[in-house]
Amino acid sequence: MDELYKNLVKVAPREQIHFKCKGCGTCCRNVKQQVPLETLDAFRIARYLQNHGEPIQCMDDINMISFVELLRREFSDSQIVLSTHEDTFANYIKYKFSKYNEDVQNFLLKKMNEVLNGIMGAFTGVFLGHGILEVWRYNTRPELYALQSAPWYTGILVYGAFTVIVLAVCMVIKAIWNHYSK
Repeated sequence: MDELYKNLVKVAPREQIHFKCKGCGTCCRNVKQQVPLETLDAFRIARYLQNHGEPIQCMDDINMISFVELLRREFSDSQIVLSTHEDTFANYIKYKFSKYNEDVQNFLLKKMNEVLNGIMGAFTGVFLGHGILEVWRYNTRPELYALQSAPWYTGILVYGAFTVIVLAVCMVIKAIWNHYSK
């Protein structure tokens, strides 16, 4: 047994190990048919194979469970696009994420809602800012508006109409998106 430990080298957790199998059988002599891998190891191998043009195939149940846990814990701040033809896998992902109050379908919905809320807030802010500026200009310099054929508040009405249209379109998009994502 001491012979196995004499060649051990301490490795930091994120340190890369360059290994090339010589086919001697020394390191895997006692392994029968399978080598257990940690989930992160399996993920790195899959990423390596995919980067080198190899397709990634289906996973057994144990690896599927580990893979979903890896996604949920290590990549929770990332947007993940995952395509599968296996209903079992898709349903398991939905189950695991909903168990922790994260709906899989809502990942994209959250981003879409954030973008639409940002657009709605920006247009509302611009409308309010423009309206306040126009009122201030009219109160401080009414002579500038005396020669115009349209009333001084026409610009506010145009901005208001445009803002209402943008807000209505955003709300319709949100309603449609919410309807089809459930």
